[in-house]
Amino acid sequence: MVWATSVTDGPSVRVTSIFATRGRAASPDSLSHVSAAKTWIPNQHGAWAMLAVPFAAGAILRARAADLPAWLTPLAVLWLFGYLAWDTFLRWRKMAPRRRKAVQTPLITYAAICTLAGIVILVAGGIVLAPWTVAFAPLVAAALYLAAHKQERSAISGLITVGAACLMFFVVRCGGWPLLWPGNDLFAGLVLYGYFGGTVFHVKSLIRGRADASSARPGYIWHGVWLVAVAASAVAGLASWWWTPFFVALVARTWWMKRLENRGQVLRPAVIGVTEIVLSIIALLITVS
Repeated sequence: MVWATSVTDGPSVRVTSIFATRGRAASPDSLSHVSAAKTWIPNQHGAWAMLAVPFAAGAILRARAADLPAWLTPLAVLWLFGYLAWDTFLRWRKMAPRRRKAVQTPLITYAAICTLAGIVILVAGGIVLAPWTVAFAPLVAAALYLAAHKQERSAISGLITVGAACLMFFVVRCGGWPLLWPGNDLFAGLVLYGYFGGTVFHVKSLIRGRADASSARPGYIWHGVWLVAVAASAVAGLASWWWTPFFVALVARTWWMKRLENRGQVLRPAVIGVTEIVLSIIALLITVS
């Protein structure tokens, strides 16, 4: 069997997989199956951790402070299918008009599910979440602007996407009326942004910056600043001490993987992706510890 992959940079690793028998072209049926799957499922598998970890962390920490609200489950549905709709919309607008029909059904389906989830949220008392739309609006506007100018793969676009994902941590943790004060959980949410924001620079240095030995420099600066911040927060009793060795490990991870590339070794996308999944799970465990 042959394992073929394709990758683009951004806040997550994108991997496309096609299995074909060695020495033979893939059958039309298998290609049709892969094409149909790609139409419905975004080809950015690493994004799932960025979607899930802040939301899950917010829910776990909220459960320790208060009862979980009825609107939480439909909000999770809206969050998931909202991402699917957003990714599909971006693909739709980049397609030639004659090809857009291929993604119209997924786009309409995801939009319908989001609408239904929004209605359920309102019925469940989620109108109290309305003020949070003010915080999300500029992020969405900026993302649309960058997409319109074909800069959706830029570092700033990645940081905006991470910002939206980590803002959801605070919606889940604090949302309602009156707002639940996060206490030290405020720093946990901010540090999640530090981690996921760093993946933007890390992955970019290993993919588009593969041939540039100095491409990891922005990642070193980002992680170094956050390392100092989490260490100071730990000294002040505001954040877990575990964040300090975690960010040390992030710096070491970037240094080691870039060193391998600089020596001519090609890192498979699967290796980069699995590494980030493991680190995301560790980040979740530290956040809720």
